[in-house]
Amino acid sequence: MAGYHRAVESSAEHGAVTMLIEDERLPVALRRLMAVTGASFEQRAQLERALKTRIVVEQAKGVLTERFRVRPEEAYEVLRGTARFRQLKVHDLACAVVENADTPAAILAYLQKSLTEDAGAQAPERPRTRP
Repeated sequence: MAGYHRAVESSAEHGAVTMLIEDERLPVALRRLMAVTGASFEQRAQLERALKTRIVVEQAKGVLTERFRVRPEEAYEVLRGTARFRQLKVHDLACAVVENADTPAAILAYLQKSLTEDAGAQAPERPRTRP
């Protein structure tokens, strides 16, 4: 057993724990541990970015709700629709809303476009005249 197994001791709250690890498997186990640890750090970073993005989007919804006297759901639809219309990221547009006292021109253009389309869709059809 000399060289094939070795004892690894680590202290736990309730005493020492001893495990036997095969020398050949130790590097593989360490690589797997490092991969899982790296993935955990990346996932945590992604979650932090998502939370920061969500916070800015929520702030922008609040600003638009106040400016246009609409419900938060409608404010989000304005953000989302404008982002699609102008090929922007919702987060970037939300930052522009929060950081500027004036409503971004992209949002105003989108609202104008939406109002024009809605007015055209709601216009009554003209009666056809017979020849």
